[in-house]
Amino acid sequence: MALLALLVPCSALVLGPRLSAPTARQARASIRCGFEVEELSQSDVMEMNVMNWPGLEKRTSAFSQSASDEEVKMVYVKDGEATVSDAEETKTVGPGSLIMIQGGQTKWDVAEGGGITLISLVTSTDEVTGEGVAKDSAAPKEAEELEPVTLKEYAGLLGAGLLLGFVLSVGSTLLQSSGLLAPP
Repeated sequence: MALLALLVPCSALVLGPRLSAPTARQARASIRCGFEVEELSQSDVMEMNVMNWPGLEKRTSAFSQSASDEEVKMVYVKDGEATVSDAEETKTVGPGSLIMIQGGQTKWDVAEGGGITLISLVTSTDEVTGEGVAKDSAAPKEAEELEPVTLKEYAGLLGAGLLLGFVLSVGSTLLQSSGLLAPP
């Protein structure tokens, strides 16, 4: 039972419905301490707005990435292949893979032949709850209902447009008659 209590803070995180920075996409399983890999379809990439995530890097040799217990680092593989490992497991990732790192460090061994291109986003676990995105997070808000324009407002806009047209016409005529502006 004590072991279960130690694992809950890292494994209780379930990613929410959508990943537009900095919210999270629903995962098939919860993230445990370490890393998880999920394959994304092109529609998932578009829905999650992955191509607009702030972190973009090209790696050609081995490197490490880590995340604390209070954050989730999401790394999308755009191009190339690598082997990702931690103390417990090793997985091969390639284009379309989403690697979610929490509460640990991962070692990346880049496959020979050009390197790997990664796009990443780090989000706080405070912004994600067991039911999805927290209410106070930066989730997209619904559009406000616009009131229809009244006839009086249309008349005001038309009058302002006519007045502006008159002022420009008179100003142009005055400038041409004074010789400051040549006729077109």
